[in-house]
Amino acid sequence: MEQRDKRKQISYESLSWILPPALILLVQQIFWRTPLGAVLQGIVLGLLTSLVR
Repeated sequence: MEQRDKRKQISYESLSWILPPALILLVQQIFWRTPLGAVLQGIVLGLLTSLVR
């Protein structure tokens, strides 16, 4: 029972870093439909380029 109480709760502060990119992606998908595969490739490419300075 105590294990359940000690788990970190999901809050606005813990998700605030993802909201701006998610909103940009949502607007992009509404106005300029792109296949989901292209979106995922863009995310992977962005993550890889952030690792390589």
